[in-house]
Amino acid sequence: MARTLNPPTPSGVGEHTGGKSQHLAMATAAGGGGAFSKLRGRLRLPARGSRVGHYGESTGFGPRAQGITLRTRPRAQVVAPHDGRIVFAGPFRNYGLILIISHGEGYHSLLAGLSKLQTVVGQSVLAGEPVGVMGGDGKRSLYVELRRKGTAIDPNPWWSSSRERASG
Repeated sequence: MARTLNPPTPSGVGEHTGGKSQHLAMATAAGGGGAFSKLRGRLRLPARGSRVGHYGESTGFGPRAQGITLRTRPRAQVVAPHDGRIVFAGPFRNYGLILIISHGEGYHSLLAGLSKLQTVVGQSVLAGEPVGVMGGDGKRSLYVELRRKGTAIDPNPWWSSSRERASG
């Protein structure tokens, strides 16, 4: 799945001047955002759940997994792992609803398997802000991938070892 997903170049990004965009700029200026590259070991998972798929393991379909998969509770809340701007939000091929968040410095997070999106392209989001909802019993697998300059990177060193997780 991940090999076919390159973050699209959004049209109109930078034109959004709503309150969240201004709030994001103020938080970053005040040290609330920070450079993504400095956050290794400090990101929170976007939802609570057990890891059922691991980076680099065989998928049984050819390429190895380029992200992790979390099994969530039904209708779990999914949140932004870090401040950023939504560059893609919607269905993609047969993967369901996908969300791609640009975090700056060429870093993106890709969240797939959502049943409902709570964001739109161009919207600025803050770390921990709700961005989507998982489905009921049959749709509870959240695929999470981190990319740098269009290439998947091992997300494991980026997650916080704290027991605190996203509120989903």
